[in-house]
Amino acid sequence: MASDEEPVNPFEFLLNDLVRAMSAEGADPSRVRDQLARVALGATPSLSATERAPLEDLGLVVARYLPESSIAAQVVPDPSPLVRAQHPSDVYAELVSELGPYLELFEQSVGAAFVPGGAVEASGTLVAQMLPLVSERLGPLVVNAQLGSLLGHYSSSCLIRCELVVPRAQRAGATLAAAAVRQVASELGVSVEELGLWLAFDDVLRGALLANPVVVDRLDVELRLFLLDLRADVDALSEHLRGRWSELGAERPGELFGLGVAEWLNRDESEAQRANRRELQTTAAFVVGVSLAALEQLRPRLFGHGAWIKGLTDLREHRSAVVALAELFGMDVAAITATAERFAVALSQRDDAPELVARALRDADAFPTHDELAAPDRWAERLEAQEPRR
Repeated sequence: MASDEEPVNPFEFLLNDLVRAMSAEGADPSRVRDQLARVALGATPSLSATERAPLEDLGLVVARYLPESSIAAQVVPDPSPLVRAQHPSDVYAELVSELGPYLELFEQSVGAAFVPGGAVEASGTLVAQMLPLVSERLGPLVVNAQLGSLLGHYSSSCLIRCELVVPRAQRAGATLAAAAVRQVASELGVSVEELGLWLAFDDVLRGALLANPVVVDRLDVELRLFLLDLRADVDALSEHLRGRWSELGAERPGELFGLGVAEWLNRDESEAQRANRRELQTTAAFVVGVSLAALEQLRPRLFGHGAWIKGLTDLREHRSAVVALAELFGMDVAAITATAERFAVALSQRDDAPELVARALRDADAFPTHDELAAPDRWAERLEAQEPRR
């Protein structure tokens, strides 16, 4: 017999269960991140001794020849004869540990952006009442799921520890992602040892630069500003979506999520945001460019013509997980690489290159600007006109 009572909302059970599940002790965003990372990493077998040896044996070669680059001697005055061959799961664990403050800031900036506040006032429906609470709990979980998946795929595809240009703890020697190095060596038609040697030099140089106090201070400020700007973008978007709730959300709340994502991805940057991103790109291009300039000094003797090196550069620009993670932190890999390559060519041709790099690494005021990376002559002229700091 038909009932005159209001029909039961079939979503009531789901929404209540979602809130209970997300209130449970086990609903830890970092655990969700690690779980998604394990899915992304897959069942990668452990590294055998025969897989490690071809790369780890390169340490003595790196320590022997790196000082022959006058630029490298300013960056890494005492190279260690240590090369680590690392499993993707170890790459992930180390990356998360060192990126912790920035990952937390990203979560805080983006995690509460799923449903606009004020939804309850706009509609008295059960869905409208439950969505803000679900969003508050769901936001950090979804963001960490995204981070875990991306970090896991990055850890499986990056070639060296310092592939991503972010502050890193000082660590002696080089760290190579063995499985990815073998795969790329096969794609390029070059031996694992030759590719591994180039990458070991690159990681030693980038690692020393990314632990330098001047570089660390610049990157830390620029990354934090970028991530805080994300929060401002999210807040502005939430205000906009509040105005759309009565028009769209109360009747079709699912479409509100898609609207938010689409509009956030297509947001316009302010002049201040563009300026900070430009500074971030400048710092990253300096790190990559100095490493390339030092490698260029070593290339003729150790690698000859090395036609595969250009192929390596192209391949690194198109490894999707690496590109996506860099973009998450405000960096365009292709743009950084292009700027760094031009800077490296000009720098490696200057007799005073080691002195210029040394000045930049000990004095924040001597760091090159965006325009000076494109024209190192201007950088040198500015430093010549300044009294060195004592």
